[in-house]
Amino acid sequence: MITLMRAFPVAAESIGVTSPAELNAALSRAKGGEVIELPPGDYGSLSIEGRMFSARVTLRAQKRRAARFDAIDIAGSGGIRVEGVHVDSPVNGGRGSGVVTIRDGSREIQIIDCEINGRIDDDYDGQSGIVTSGGVEDVVFAGNAIHHVNNGGILQAANGLRVVGNQIDFIGNDALKFIGVSDALIERNTGAQHIYPSRDAHLDFIQFQGADSRDIVLRGNVFLPKTRADVQGIFMDDARFSNVLIEGNAIVTGMIRGISVSNGNNVVVRHNTVLDVDGVGSKATLIMAEGAEVVGNIMSTYPQDRRLGVTDGNLYLQLKSRGVAYHYGAYLKRAMSAPPLTLAGIGPKVGTLAEKYGHGAMPRP
Repeated sequence: MITLMRAFPVAAESIGVTSPAELNAALSRAKGGEVIELPPGDYGSLSIEGRMFSARVTLRAQKRRAARFDAIDIAGSGGIRVEGVHVDSPVNGGRGSGVVTIRDGSREIQIIDCEINGRIDDDYDGQSGIVTSGGVEDVVFAGNAIHHVNNGGILQAANGLRVVGNQIDFIGNDALKFIGVSDALIERNTGAQHIYPSRDAHLDFIQFQGADSRDIVLRGNVFLPKTRADVQGIFMDDARFSNVLIEGNAIVTGMIRGISVSNGNNVVVRHNTVLDVDGVGSKATLIMAEGAEVVGNIMSTYPQDRRLGVTDGNLYLQLKSRGVAYHYGAYLKRAMSAPPLTLAGIGPKVGTLAEKYGHGAMPRP
């Protein structure tokens, strides 16, 4: 079980419900500390507004992901955990809206081990999976499966944000987008292999933009393409970014910006692997973070690059020419395979220099 919010010192009272009306009645009576058990079934749309609990109230599916909601909207509320439900939107929704929305000063909210999706069809141009707005605090999204939406998530105006271990697939735009967040941990999330963009989409795996963000950790996130490789990796631009640690991420893309940070202060980029997909877009995939500490990474460049090998504490490999030194095939297990790749496949071959660099060389805590 994932525990990312501070514990409340109140013994939980278990309440069983069997219908949307009983669920609403239980929430109306809740004082704090209750666990509301949800048997399999449909519970409509969940809306909680203006409820600040001093002890956490938990809504928990009795059978994993068999209790279904059309949407979840939590506004101006606090001390709420939703665990193991399926949020299965019957509509695609409009851009900017979310299947799960946390907004308007809500705090201490957890969305854990849920399946979250828009309407399952061939339209990926509507709502996002998870959305925050309006100055929320201490919000956790962990262990969720998010699919059939436009963006996996648009997380903005949030302090104390934890986005951990989510799997995102079948989207039309970015896996995760962050705008004006602070004290944020973005860790072990998996980007979409199935991407079906609209004509105006500018694809990124993880994007920060639009408003300044600070105190950010991006660790152990993975993007391995299948349907589209024209996806920038971790892209931070159009704002200022302070106190940023980017480590242990593995990104394979056809774009030059594997990891890119513009206008950063106190930025460290270490032990990441950013590799190129042959024949898509750029001939190199690099880390571009002027003024940052960039060390211990594996990057992909072209055979004529003078940086090939170890330069400035990073290992540069090349994909194009087997007869030239520092070719992928000599250092990485199966990075030459056609997409979809595997995380193990882009790992280092035993006994090679690659064992000292990239995501595989991340020091263990």
